Amino acid sequence: MDVAAFAQRVTRLRVVEDDLPLAVGAVLIDRIGARPVAPTIVVNRRWSRAHRNLAVAHELGHWVLRAGATPPPPGWTARRRLEWEADRFALALLAPETVRPGGRLDRAARGAARD
Repeated sequence: MDVAAFAQRVTRLRVVEDDLPLAVGAVLIDRIGARPVAPTIVVNRRWSRAHRNLAVAHELGHWVLRAGATPPPPGWTARRRLEWEADRFALALLAPETVRPGGRLDRAARGAARD
C-alpha cells in the first residue's frame, strides 16, 4: 500500500518528501513558525520506501486519532500514549493481524507497561 497516496486521497493532508535528520522518519506540521500552512506530512526521503510508508502511516495516525481514542497500558505518560496510538494506527493500517486482541502488538504493549 502506498500510504502517502492513500493519505492524500482520503484526507486533506499533503505529503511531501524532504531531507530530514536521519533519526526522523516524518513530521506532521500545520504551521511554519507562527504562519499556518496546509496540514502536511513531511517524510524523510533518505529512508527506505518501507520505512517511509510506516512513518507516514504513523503521522496519519496522529492526524486521524487526535489523541485519546484508545486506552494505552496503565501508567504511560501522555507523550508515550500519543506515540502508542499512532503506532497502533499505523500497524492496523499496514499489518492488521498484529493488532487483533492477543496479537503481537497487544502482547508487546503489556510487556512494555511492566518496564
